[in-house]
Amino acid sequence: MLEFSWRDGGDWDAAVLDYFASGERVAATVLQVARAWFGDLDHLGSLLDFGGGYGRVTRFFAAELGPQRVSSSDLLPGAVAFARSVLGVGGFVSSVDPADLRPPRRYDLIYAGSLFTHLPSGRFDRWLERLLAMLEPDGLLVFSVHGEELLPPEHEMPSEGFFFEPSSESHELDHAEYGSSWITGPALRRRLEGVGAVHRLLPRGLCGYQDLVLATASAAVTADGDVDGRRRRMRALPIDPGARCQIESCTLSVGRRAGREAATLVLELSGWAIPGAADTRVESIAVLLADPPDGQVQSLGTLDAGQMQPREELVEPLDLDAAARPGWSLRVALPVPLRRTAALLVVEVATGPVDRFDPVGPPRADEALRTVVWAGALERLLHHTARENFLRHRQRVYELAEIIEAMKQSFFWRLRRRWFQLKRAAGMTEEDPDGPPITATDRRPPGRARAGTETQEGRR
Repeated sequence: MLEFSWRDGGDWDAAVLDYFASGERVAATVLQVARAWFGDLDHLGSLLDFGGGYGRVTRFFAAELGPQRVSSSDLLPGAVAFARSVLGVGGFVSSVDPADLRPPRRYDLIYAGSLFTHLPSGRFDRWLERLLAMLEPDGLLVFSVHGEELLPPEHEMPSEGFFFEPSSESHELDHAEYGSSWITGPALRRRLEGVGAVHRLLPRGLCGYQDLVLATASAAVTADGDVDGRRRRMRALPIDPGARCQIESCTLSVGRRAGREAATLVLELSGWAIPGAADTRVESIAVLLADPPDGQVQSLGTLDAGQMQPREELVEPLDLDAAARPGWSLRVALPVPLRRTAALLVVEVATGPVDRFDPVGPPRADEALRTVVWAGALERLLHHTARENFLRHRQRVYELAEIIEAMKQSFFWRLRRRWFQLKRAAGMTEEDPDGPPITATDRRPPGRARAGTETQEGRR
């Protein structure tokens, strides 16, 4: 995971930060599920991080529960040895074939975050069955999958609802056994029901990206045999997977504070944020800054839900209610001097259950779930948003090119082309119907400055 983040972004410090920040967020989500299922973390006697690697998430489980209640398992013996010696947790080496796995005990909760996103179809079902069998009678299996909407556009989902590609970020595992997989919701439900699991699917429930699945064994292997009660209990879990959010624009400019001659840096951020569950809402969006060497964290600004704006263009893509207000923008002053490559900027969104809000007083901060949208150097955020903006516009150009090409194959376009050919033959025009389109640059009056040349950085 760490190497993948580094190769993807090209910034080692940012990759390390993302490695730990994402691990903390995953652990917070899983432990929230555990609190809801077991009633209290004191009732969670044992947790297994299956496919735990070098402890990206395991270390946060151990910090919350204590290492004596946590175990890790992985195919790589070195990763298991690291977890045991450095993190102090229990551990055992896994196996490629589920039938060969010999765990030392059963577990109250098993988290498999980097397993089912990589398995081929046959292994998928067998690992589901094997991990469910490793649970205590009231145990819970929590795992993630790549949903259908994450399938790259160059691939087409087969009719069975499962796609596997023998490639992944791992250099040490056989890609035929550990590649990349995507699954549709109906196909996932069929597989879970086929192995006798009572389950619940939380779309994009893990970090706003992968789908999160909660599963427990049915009456066939449980002590109480109350499968209907388990279904009701599963559906009623008060789970808040955190906000789905994105920073779309980040600009830095020079401004002046009122009544002062000294210049100041002004940071403007904008994007969207929506709650991760139907019974939750966005409370606030905050921007924090820590500038070494003292590392003091200061709040630059906070936006509450009442200041958020509607964004009609996001209603359909994000499947929102027409009255939703997902848009946000913040303008904050930065301290001067500021080391842009060293200062750590944090943007976080707080969410909480809808029914706990007091219309008179503010929400209690201890009940808010905080989702980190960004945690990294300010300079990197400027470059990141600029790069994402470029990629988004380039994709739009490709989409428009495909639309135009499809139009050229239509009857209307062929008729139009024939009409222009006749006009050219008659000397009525010199325009080529298939010539290059007139661009915004061609239309710009002489002497007018090009758009986008303002002295701002990192516009997305």
